[in-house]
Amino acid sequence: MSAAVRSLHPRVRFRVSDGPRLEGAGRLARRSRCSSGDRGAETVSTVPLTGPTRDHWSYFCKRRVTTPILEALMAKQRELGVRRAREVGLLDPADATSPGKYRREHVVSLDGKVFSSPLRTMERETVERTTGELRPVRQDTARQRYGEGGDDNLVWGTKFAIASVRSRLANHRVILGLAHFDATTTGGEGRVFTDLALDLAARSTGIHAYTADGAWRGTHLNQIQTATGCGVIAPPRRRTGKRGGIVIAGVGHAAQPLPWGRRRIAREANCGGHQLWATAGTLFEQIINAEGETECRELTRHQTKRDTTRHKDGTVRHQFYARYTLACPGHDDHGWWEPLLNTSEDAEVKFNRPEYLRVTPTTSRDHRRLYGMRQDTESLNAQLERAFYGQRLPAWGLHNQTTVVLLAAIAENAWARQVWREEAGHQALAPPDLN
Repeated sequence: MSAAVRSLHPRVRFRVSDGPRLEGAGRLARRSRCSSGDRGAETVSTVPLTGPTRDHWSYFCKRRVTTPILEALMAKQRELGVRRAREVGLLDPADATSPGKYRREHVVSLDGKVFSSPLRTMERETVERTTGELRPVRQDTARQRYGEGGDDNLVWGTKFAIASVRSRLANHRVILGLAHFDATTTGGEGRVFTDLALDLAARSTGIHAYTADGAWRGTHLNQIQTATGCGVIAPPRRRTGKRGGIVIAGVGHAAQPLPWGRRRIAREANCGGHQLWATAGTLFEQIINAEGETECRELTRHQTKRDTTRHKDGTVRHQFYARYTLACPGHDDHGWWEPLLNTSEDAEVKFNRPEYLRVTPTTSRDHRRLYGMRQDTESLNAQLERAFYGQRLPAWGLHNQTTVVLLAAIAENAWARQVWREEAGHQALAPPDLN
Protein backbone atom coordinates (compact mmCIF):
# COMPACT_ATOMS: atom_id res chain seq x y z
CA MET A 1 0.00 0.00 0.00
CA SER A 2 2.68 2.52 0.99
CA ALA A 3 4.72 1.75 -2.12
CA ALA A 4 1.65 2.40 -4.26
CA VAL A 5 1.01 5.74 -2.57
CA ARG A 6 4.68 6.67 -2.87
CA SER A 7 4.62 5.95 -6.62
CA LEU A 8 1.71 8.35 -7.04
CA HIS A 9 3.34 10.91 -4.77
CA PRO A 10 7.12 10.82 -5.39
CA ARG A 11 7.86 13.70 -3.00
CA VAL A 12 6.76 11.65 0.00
CA ARG A 13 9.66 10.30 2.08
CA PHE A 14 9.01 8.10 5.10
CA ARG A 15 11.30 8.61 8.08
CA VAL A 16 11.00 7.76 11.74
CA SER A 17 11.48 11.45 12.62
CA ASP A 18 8.66 12.72 10.43
CA GLY A 19 6.54 13.66 13.43
CA PRO A 20 2.89 12.72 14.18
CA ARG A 21 1.58 9.84 12.11
CA LEU A 22 -1.81 9.33 10.58
CA GLU A 23 -3.73 7.27 13.10
CA GLY A 24 -3.78 3.61 12.13
CA ALA A 25 -1.42 4.08 9.17
CA GLY A 26 1.32 2.00 10.77
CA ARG A 27 -1.04 -0.88 11.42
CA LEU A 28 -2.35 -0.60 7.86
CA ALA A 29 1.17 -0.65 6.43
CA ARG A 30 2.13 -3.68 8.51
CA ARG A 31 -0.95 -5.56 7.32
CA SER A 32 -0.11 -4.77 3.72
CA ARG A 33 3.52 -5.70 4.27
CA CYS A 34 2.70 -9.09 5.71
CA SER A 35 0.86 -10.06 2.51
CA SER A 36 3.39 -8.87 -0.04
CA GLY A 37 5.70 -11.86 -0.08
CA ASP A 38 5.28 -12.31 -3.82
CA ARG A 39 6.97 -8.94 -4.45
CA GLY A 40 10.38 -10.14 -3.32
CA ALA A 41 12.44 -9.48 -0.21
CA GLU A 42 14.13 -6.44 -1.69
CA THR A 43 10.85 -4.72 -2.47
CA VAL A 44 9.36 -5.60 0.91
CA SER A 45 12.37 -4.16 2.71
CA THR A 46 11.67 -0.76 1.18
CA VAL A 47 8.12 -0.63 2.56
CA PRO A 48 8.14 1.37 5.82
CA LEU A 49 6.43 0.17 8.96
CA THR A 50 4.73 3.54 9.41
CA GLY A 51 2.63 5.55 7.01
CA PRO A 52 2.89 9.14 5.80
CA THR A 53 2.51 12.18 8.01
CA ARG A 54 -0.70 14.21 8.05
CA ASP A 55 0.96 16.83 5.84
CA HIS A 56 1.74 14.20 3.24
CA TRP A 57 -1.78 12.84 3.47
CA SER A 58 -3.39 16.25 3.08
CA TYR A 59 -1.22 17.10 0.08
CA PHE A 60 -1.99 13.77 -1.55
CA CYS A 61 -5.76 14.11 -1.09
CA LYS A 62 -5.91 17.72 -2.31
CA ARG A 63 -3.55 17.49 -5.28
CA ARG A 64 -3.61 13.88 -6.39
CA VAL A 65 -7.05 12.43 -5.64
CA THR A 66 -9.33 13.28 -8.56
CA THR A 67 -12.42 11.60 -9.98
CA PRO A 68 -10.53 9.78 -12.79
CA ILE A 69 -7.90 8.53 -10.35
CA LEU A 70 -10.57 7.31 -7.92
CA GLU A 71 -12.39 5.45 -10.69
CA ALA A 72 -9.12 3.81 -11.72
CA LEU A 73 -8.33 2.89 -8.11
CA MET A 74 -11.80 1.39 -7.59
CA ALA A 75 -11.41 -0.74 -10.73
CA LYS A 76 -7.91 -1.80 -9.66
CA GLN A 77 -9.14 -2.75 -6.20
CA ARG A 78 -11.76 -5.05 -7.75
CA GLU A 79 -9.14 -6.68 -9.94
CA LEU A 80 -6.80 -7.22 -7.00
CA GLY A 81 -9.67 -8.31 -4.74
CA VAL A 82 -10.70 -11.09 -7.13
CA ARG A 83 -7.04 -12.10 -7.49
CA ARG A 84 -6.59 -12.19 -3.70
CA ALA A 85 -9.73 -14.28 -3.25
CA ARG A 86 -8.43 -16.83 -5.72
CA GLU A 87 -5.03 -16.75 -3.99
CA VAL A 88 -6.48 -17.68 -0.59
CA GLY A 89 -8.66 -20.53 -1.80
CA LEU A 90 -11.89 -18.69 -2.62
CA LEU A 91 -13.78 -18.43 -5.93
CA ASP A 92 -11.94 -21.38 -7.45
CA PRO A 93 -13.12 -21.53 -11.10
CA ALA A 94 -12.45 -25.27 -11.24
CA ASP A 95 -15.15 -26.02 -8.66
CA ALA A 96 -18.61 -26.93 -9.92
CA THR A 97 -21.93 -27.17 -8.12
CA SER A 98 -25.61 -27.59 -8.86
CA PRO A 99 -27.90 -24.53 -8.86
CA GLY A 100 -29.17 -23.90 -5.34
CA LYS A 101 -26.46 -26.06 -3.72
CA TYR A 102 -23.86 -23.31 -3.60
CA ARG A 103 -21.02 -23.33 -1.07
CA ARG A 104 -19.83 -20.44 1.04
CA GLU A 105 -16.52 -20.11 -0.81
CA HIS A 106 -18.41 -19.16 -3.99
CA VAL A 107 -21.20 -16.97 -2.62
CA VAL A 108 -20.63 -13.21 -2.78
CA SER A 109 -22.56 -11.07 -0.32
CA LEU A 110 -23.52 -7.48 -1.08
CA ASP A 111 -24.67 -4.85 1.36
CA GLY A 112 -24.80 -1.09 1.74
CA LYS A 113 -22.85 0.53 4.56
CA VAL A 114 -23.18 4.11 5.79
CA PHE A 115 -19.92 5.43 7.25
CA SER A 116 -20.66 8.19 9.74
CA SER A 117 -19.49 11.66 8.82
CA PRO A 118 -16.82 13.39 10.93
CA LEU A 119 -19.26 16.28 11.28
CA ARG A 120 -21.27 15.76 14.47
CA THR A 121 -23.58 18.77 14.38
CA MET A 122 -26.32 20.17 12.19
CA GLU A 123 -25.30 23.75 12.96
CA ARG A 124 -23.59 25.85 10.30
CA GLU A 125 -22.29 28.43 12.76
CA THR A 126 -20.95 28.30 16.28
CA VAL A 127 -20.42 30.99 18.92
CA GLU A 128 -16.89 31.53 20.21
CA ARG A 129 -17.34 31.55 24.00
CA THR A 130 -14.78 34.19 24.88
CA THR A 131 -15.49 36.79 22.19
CA GLY A 132 -19.05 35.91 21.18
CA GLU A 133 -17.97 35.88 17.55
CA LEU A 134 -19.91 33.70 15.10
CA ARG A 135 -17.64 31.26 13.34
CA PRO A 136 -18.60 28.98 10.45
CA VAL A 137 -18.67 25.23 11.04
CA ARG A 138 -16.75 23.16 8.53
CA GLN A 139 -19.19 21.22 6.36
CA ASP A 140 -18.86 17.73 4.95
CA THR A 141 -20.01 17.99 1.34
CA ALA A 142 -20.46 14.21 1.04
CA ARG A 143 -22.73 13.89 4.07
CA GLN A 144 -26.32 12.82 3.46
CA ARG A 145 -29.05 11.26 5.58
CA TYR A 146 -29.77 7.56 5.15
CA GLY A 147 -32.05 5.08 6.83
CA GLU A 148 -30.09 2.14 8.24
CA GLY A 149 -31.54 -0.78 10.13
CA GLY A 150 -35.05 0.56 9.56
CA ASP A 151 -36.62 3.92 8.88
CA ASP A 152 -36.34 4.98 12.51
CA ASN A 153 -32.55 4.67 12.56
CA LEU A 154 -31.22 7.63 10.56
CA VAL A 155 -27.50 8.05 9.94
CA TRP A 156 -25.64 11.03 8.51
CA GLY A 157 -22.67 9.97 6.42
CA THR A 158 -21.43 8.50 3.16
CA LYS A 159 -22.79 5.25 1.75
CA PHE A 160 -20.91 2.51 -0.09
CA ALA A 161 -21.93 -0.79 -1.62
CA ILE A 162 -19.53 -3.52 -0.47
CA ALA A 163 -19.14 -6.97 -2.06
CA SER A 164 -17.26 -9.60 -0.10
CA VAL A 165 -16.71 -13.34 0.12
CA ARG A 166 -15.49 -15.34 3.08
CA SER A 167 -14.46 -18.86 4.02
CA ARG A 168 -15.20 -20.95 7.07
CA LEU A 169 -12.03 -19.69 8.77
CA ALA A 170 -12.48 -17.03 11.45
CA ASN A 171 -11.62 -13.46 10.35
CA HIS A 172 -11.02 -14.65 6.81
CA ARG A 173 -12.86 -12.64 4.17
CA VAL A 174 -11.94 -10.73 1.03
CA ILE A 175 -13.55 -7.47 -0.10
CA LEU A 176 -14.05 -7.86 -3.84
CA GLY A 177 -15.35 -4.42 -4.71
CA LEU A 178 -16.71 -1.07 -3.56
CA ALA A 179 -19.08 1.45 -5.11
CA HIS A 180 -20.23 4.80 -3.76
CA PHE A 181 -23.79 6.01 -4.20
CA ASP A 182 -26.16 8.52 -2.68
CA ALA A 183 -29.79 9.58 -2.80
CA THR A 184 -29.39 11.04 -6.29
CA THR A 185 -27.95 7.87 -7.87
CA THR A 186 -30.14 6.63 -10.72
CA GLY A 187 -31.79 3.34 -9.84
CA GLY A 188 -30.82 3.56 -6.18
CA GLU A 189 -29.19 0.82 -4.18
CA GLY A 190 -30.58 -1.99 -6.34
CA ARG A 191 -29.00 -0.61 -9.52
CA VAL A 192 -25.63 -0.06 -7.83
CA PHE A 193 -25.65 -3.63 -6.50
CA THR A 194 -26.52 -4.93 -9.96
CA ASP A 195 -23.72 -3.03 -11.71
CA LEU A 196 -21.22 -4.21 -9.10
CA ALA A 197 -22.37 -7.84 -9.40
CA LEU A 198 -22.14 -7.77 -13.21
CA ASP A 199 -18.65 -6.29 -13.08
CA LEU A 200 -17.39 -8.89 -10.60
CA ALA A 201 -18.92 -11.77 -12.54
CA ALA A 202 -17.05 -10.60 -15.63
CA ARG A 203 -13.79 -10.73 -13.64
CA SER A 204 -14.22 -14.19 -12.10
CA THR A 205 -15.96 -17.38 -13.19
CA GLY A 206 -15.64 -18.67 -9.64
CA ILE A 207 -18.66 -16.68 -8.46
CA HIS A 208 -21.63 -19.05 -8.34
CA ALA A 209 -24.20 -16.98 -6.46
CA TYR A 210 -24.96 -13.60 -4.91
CA THR A 211 -26.88 -12.84 -1.78
CA ALA A 212 -28.35 -9.47 -0.85
CA ASP A 213 -31.23 -7.94 1.04
CA GLY A 214 -34.53 -6.65 -0.34
CA ALA A 215 -32.85 -3.97 -2.47
CA TRP A 216 -32.98 -6.39 -5.42
CA ARG A 217 -36.31 -6.82 -7.15
CA GLY A 218 -37.40 -8.97 -10.08
CA THR A 219 -35.89 -6.72 -12.75
CA HIS A 220 -32.47 -6.86 -11.09
CA LEU A 221 -32.66 -10.61 -10.52
CA ASN A 222 -33.55 -11.26 -14.14
CA GLN A 223 -30.68 -9.13 -15.45
CA ILE A 224 -28.05 -10.65 -13.17
CA GLN A 225 -29.05 -14.29 -13.57
CA THR A 226 -29.63 -14.02 -17.32
CA ALA A 227 -26.29 -12.33 -18.00
CA THR A 228 -24.03 -14.18 -15.54
CA GLY A 229 -25.66 -17.53 -14.81
CA CYS A 230 -25.12 -16.87 -11.10
CA GLY A 231 -28.01 -17.60 -8.78
CA VAL A 232 -29.35 -14.83 -6.57
CA ILE A 233 -30.48 -15.49 -3.01
CA ALA A 234 -32.70 -12.63 -1.85
CA PRO A 235 -35.91 -12.40 0.18
CA PRO A 236 -39.15 -12.20 -1.82
CA ARG A 237 -41.52 -9.30 -1.53
CA ARG A 238 -43.82 -9.37 1.47
CA ARG A 239 -47.56 -8.65 1.41
CA THR A 240 -50.20 -9.29 4.02
CA GLY A 241 -53.12 -11.60 3.41
CA LYS A 242 -55.56 -8.69 3.63
CA ARG A 243 -53.79 -7.02 0.70
CA GLY A 244 -53.84 -10.08 -1.53
CA GLY A 245 -50.77 -11.93 -0.31
CA ILE A 246 -50.53 -15.61 0.55
CA VAL A 247 -49.61 -16.41 4.15
CA ILE A 248 -46.98 -19.12 4.46
CA ALA A 249 -45.76 -20.19 7.90
CA GLY A 250 -47.23 -17.01 9.37
CA VAL A 251 -45.55 -14.69 6.86
CA GLY A 252 -47.44 -12.98 4.03
CA HIS A 253 -45.85 -13.07 0.58
CA ALA A 254 -46.77 -11.24 -2.62
CA ALA A 255 -48.37 -13.64 -5.11
CA GLN A 256 -49.44 -13.73 -8.75
CA PRO A 257 -51.34 -16.40 -10.75
CA LEU A 258 -49.07 -18.45 -12.98
CA PRO A 259 -49.72 -17.35 -16.60
CA TRP A 260 -51.38 -19.71 -19.04
CA GLY A 261 -48.64 -20.24 -21.59
CA ARG A 262 -48.82 -22.55 -24.59
CA ARG A 263 -47.18 -25.46 -22.82
CA ARG A 264 -49.34 -25.16 -19.73
CA ILE A 265 -52.53 -25.08 -21.79
CA ALA A 266 -51.48 -28.25 -23.59
CA ARG A 267 -50.41 -29.93 -20.35
CA GLU A 268 -53.65 -29.30 -18.45
CA ALA A 269 -56.09 -29.53 -21.36
CA ASN A 270 -57.50 -32.95 -20.36
CA CYS A 271 -58.10 -32.23 -16.67
CA GLY A 272 -59.64 -28.76 -16.86
CA GLY A 273 -56.67 -26.95 -15.32
CA HIS A 274 -55.40 -26.08 -11.85
CA GLN A 275 -55.23 -22.82 -9.91
CA LEU A 276 -51.50 -22.28 -9.62
CA TRP A 277 -49.92 -19.30 -7.83
CA ALA A 278 -46.32 -18.13 -7.87
CA THR A 279 -45.17 -16.89 -4.48
CA ALA A 280 -42.33 -17.25 -1.97
CA GLY A 281 -40.02 -18.36 -4.77
CA THR A 282 -42.03 -21.43 -5.80
CA LEU A 283 -45.48 -22.65 -6.95
CA PHE A 284 -48.60 -23.30 -4.88
CA GLU A 285 -51.91 -24.87 -5.87
CA GLN A 286 -55.10 -23.26 -4.60
CA ILE A 287 -57.66 -25.90 -3.57
CA ILE A 288 -60.85 -26.24 -1.54
CA ASN A 289 -60.30 -28.47 1.49
CA ALA A 290 -62.79 -30.75 3.24
CA GLU A 291 -64.09 -27.89 5.40
CA GLY A 292 -64.89 -25.86 2.30
CA GLU A 293 -62.09 -23.37 2.91
CA THR A 294 -59.52 -22.12 0.44
CA GLU A 295 -56.08 -23.58 0.98
CA CYS A 296 -52.74 -23.26 -0.81
CA ARG A 297 -50.47 -26.28 -1.01
CA GLU A 298 -46.89 -26.12 -2.13
CA LEU A 299 -45.98 -28.12 -5.21
CA THR A 300 -43.11 -30.59 -5.01
CA ARG A 301 -39.92 -29.22 -6.55
CA HIS A 302 -37.44 -31.94 -7.38
CA GLN A 303 -34.53 -30.27 -9.11
CA THR A 304 -33.19 -26.96 -10.39
CA LYS A 305 -31.04 -26.65 -13.49
CA ARG A 306 -29.42 -23.96 -15.62
CA ASP A 307 -29.34 -23.85 -19.41
CA THR A 308 -26.93 -21.70 -21.42
CA THR A 309 -27.63 -20.37 -24.91
CA ARG A 310 -24.85 -18.92 -27.04
CA HIS A 311 -26.00 -16.65 -29.84
CA LYS A 312 -24.27 -15.97 -33.15
CA ASP A 313 -23.42 -12.41 -32.10
CA GLY A 314 -21.35 -13.78 -29.22
CA THR A 315 -23.81 -13.00 -26.44
CA VAL A 316 -24.62 -15.63 -23.83
CA ARG A 317 -27.99 -15.98 -22.13
CA HIS A 318 -28.78 -18.18 -19.15
CA GLN A 319 -32.11 -19.58 -18.03
CA PHE A 320 -32.96 -21.43 -14.81
CA TYR A 321 -35.62 -24.16 -14.65
CA ALA A 322 -37.27 -26.01 -11.78
CA ARG A 323 -38.85 -29.45 -12.21
CA TYR A 324 -42.28 -29.78 -10.61
CA THR A 325 -44.81 -32.57 -10.23
CA LEU A 326 -48.50 -32.00 -9.55
CA ALA A 327 -50.93 -34.71 -8.51
CA CYS A 328 -54.10 -34.71 -10.64
CA PRO A 329 -56.93 -36.96 -9.33
CA GLY A 330 -58.41 -39.06 -12.13
CA HIS A 331 -55.56 -38.27 -14.48
CA ASP A 332 -51.84 -38.85 -14.73
CA ASP A 333 -49.66 -36.61 -12.58
CA HIS A 334 -48.32 -33.52 -14.30
CA GLY A 335 -44.56 -33.12 -14.54
CA TRP A 336 -42.73 -30.26 -16.20
CA TRP A 337 -39.78 -27.84 -16.11
CA GLU A 338 -40.92 -24.34 -15.11
CA PRO A 339 -38.76 -21.36 -16.20
CA LEU A 340 -37.58 -19.16 -13.33
CA LEU A 341 -36.54 -16.16 -15.45
CA ASN A 342 -38.60 -14.04 -17.83
CA THR A 343 -39.89 -15.58 -21.05
CA SER A 344 -41.34 -13.98 -24.17
CA GLU A 345 -44.87 -14.87 -23.04
CA ASP A 346 -44.43 -13.11 -19.69
CA ALA A 347 -44.08 -9.71 -21.35
CA GLU A 348 -47.52 -10.07 -22.95
CA VAL A 349 -49.27 -10.59 -19.61
CA LYS A 350 -46.87 -8.35 -17.60
CA PHE A 351 -45.75 -11.16 -15.31
CA ASN A 352 -42.51 -10.36 -13.47
CA ARG A 353 -41.44 -13.99 -13.12
CA PRO A 354 -38.17 -13.57 -11.09
CA GLU A 355 -40.08 -11.57 -8.50
CA TYR A 356 -42.12 -14.63 -7.53
CA LEU A 357 -40.02 -17.63 -8.62
CA ARG A 358 -36.49 -18.10 -7.28
CA VAL A 359 -33.59 -20.51 -7.58
CA THR A 360 -34.17 -21.46 -3.95
CA PRO A 361 -37.71 -21.19 -2.51
CA THR A 362 -37.94 -19.46 0.85
CA THR A 363 -39.51 -22.62 2.25
CA SER A 364 -36.40 -24.70 1.50
CA ARG A 365 -33.40 -25.47 3.68
CA ASP A 366 -31.05 -24.27 0.97
CA HIS A 367 -32.57 -20.79 1.06
CA ARG A 368 -32.22 -20.53 4.83
CA ARG A 369 -28.63 -21.77 4.64
CA LEU A 370 -27.59 -19.50 1.77
CA TYR A 371 -29.42 -16.38 2.86
CA GLY A 372 -27.85 -16.80 6.28
CA MET A 373 -24.51 -16.09 4.61
CA ARG A 374 -25.63 -12.51 4.03
CA GLN A 375 -25.19 -11.94 7.75
CA ASP A 376 -21.44 -12.13 7.12
CA THR A 377 -21.69 -8.60 5.74
CA GLU A 378 -23.03 -7.33 9.07
CA SER A 379 -19.89 -8.45 10.90
CA LEU A 380 -17.78 -6.85 8.17
CA ASN A 381 -19.72 -3.59 8.50
CA ALA A 382 -19.21 -3.58 12.26
CA GLN A 383 -15.51 -4.30 11.84
CA LEU A 384 -15.04 -1.46 9.35
CA GLU A 385 -16.99 0.92 11.55
CA ARG A 386 -14.94 0.17 14.65
CA ALA A 387 -11.71 0.62 12.68
CA PHE A 388 -12.08 4.41 12.88
CA TYR A 389 -11.86 6.57 15.98
CA GLY A 390 -15.31 7.42 17.29
CA GLN A 391 -16.74 5.18 14.55
CA ARG A 392 -16.49 8.10 12.12
CA LEU A 393 -14.53 8.44 8.90
CA PRO A 394 -11.37 10.50 9.51
CA ALA A 395 -11.83 12.40 6.24
CA TRP A 396 -13.92 15.19 4.73
CA GLY A 397 -15.45 15.12 1.27
CA LEU A 398 -16.25 12.28 -1.08
CA HIS A 399 -12.79 11.84 -2.60
CA ASN A 400 -10.99 11.71 0.73
CA GLN A 401 -13.57 9.40 2.30
CA THR A 402 -13.49 7.03 -0.67
CA THR A 403 -9.70 6.88 -0.38
CA VAL A 404 -9.93 5.94 3.31
CA VAL A 405 -12.49 3.20 2.64
CA LEU A 406 -10.33 1.84 -0.18
CA LEU A 407 -7.34 1.66 2.17
CA ALA A 408 -9.48 -0.15 4.75
CA ALA A 409 -10.45 -2.70 2.08
CA ILE A 410 -6.79 -3.18 1.12
CA ALA A 411 -5.90 -3.80 4.77
CA GLU A 412 -8.74 -6.31 5.15
CA ASN A 413 -7.58 -8.24 2.10
CA ALA A 414 -3.98 -8.17 3.31
CA TRP A 415 -5.09 -9.66 6.60
CA ALA A 416 -7.03 -12.37 4.74
CA ARG A 417 -3.83 -13.56 3.14
CA GLN A 418 -2.01 -13.58 6.46
CA VAL A 419 -4.76 -15.70 8.04
CA TRP A 420 -4.59 -18.05 5.08
CA ARG A 421 -0.80 -18.40 5.29
CA GLU A 422 -0.96 -19.10 9.02
CA GLU A 423 -3.62 -21.75 8.49
CA ALA A 424 -1.64 -23.32 5.65
CA GLY A 425 1.43 -23.44 7.86
CA HIS A 426 -0.58 -25.05 10.63
CA GLN A 427 -1.97 -27.69 8.27
CA ALA A 428 1.52 -28.47 7.00
CA LEU A 429 2.74 -29.40 10.47
CA ALA A 430 3.19 -33.08 11.28
CA PRO A 431 0.41 -34.56 13.44
CA PRO A 432 1.29 -34.95 17.13
CA ASP A 433 2.69 -38.24 18.31
CA LEU A 434 -0.02 -39.82 20.45
CA ASN A 435 2.11 -42.78 21.52
